[in-house]
Amino acid sequence: MDIKFSSKDNKYSKTVTCFILPNLTGNMPSSVIDITTLKLPKGITLADDEFNVPGRTDMLKGSDLYPYLLKNGRYTFGKYHPVIQETHLGWILLGHILKERTDRSMALFICNEPSVDFKLQRFWEQEEIVAPICTKEEEAVERHFVETTTSDETGCFIVRLPHHSQNLQLGNSYTMAQYRFQQLERKLTRNSELRKEYTKFMDEYLSLGHKQLVPGEDDSSYDNKVPGSIPGATRFSE
Repeated sequence: MDIKFSSKDNKYSKTVTCFILPNLTGNMPSSVIDITTLKLPKGITLADDEFNVPGRTDMLKGSDLYPYLLKNGRYTFGKYHPVIQETHLGWILLGHILKERTDRSMALFICNEPSVDFKLQRFWEQEEIVAPICTKEEEAVERHFVETTTSDETGCFIVRLPHHSQNLQLGNSYTMAQYRFQQLERKLTRNSELRKEYTKFMDEYLSLGHKQLVPGEDDSSYDNKVPGSIPGATRFSE
């Protein structure tokens, strides 16, 4: 917010941009100062006639403005007396002021705690989930899952395997599959126990409907439908 301030005699004014805060600091000074102990020159106009009485702070001026408020006039009266400095707003006191010693200890702590509303707003901004950008293939997979996935009476999910819309060609794998099959035949021939267990498993696999017999080699339509061949494998643990 832009705020215009001026001296008491209105001979000087300045417009600055400020931040408006609900609380800035406590009253300054913290207690009444006895000005009878100060050597105030006669004929000067103070910027604040009640500088020695505790009161609220209306504005804090930064170093970008403060040097330009100073004028040439200055009074100094030793180490333990404040400097009396002339400014465009009037005369001000800077420095140390001796006070009578007391047994009371004083401490100053300033805490500018953000409001709860501000904290909650920042929390939701940081925790906001940004929707990922999906490719067309990912969108198709998600749509397939939503449209085809069901559950049975036992609570198990039934998922339909997706099929790619394009007719992918896996290449000619028949020769490799035939070679692997012949290797398996020789292995089963040498090990009768393994052949028995393998045959038992494959029969069970067929009876459960997990596989089906391939049409004869003279069925040319089958070659057009299947893009490649998959060899079998076996593992036997004693």
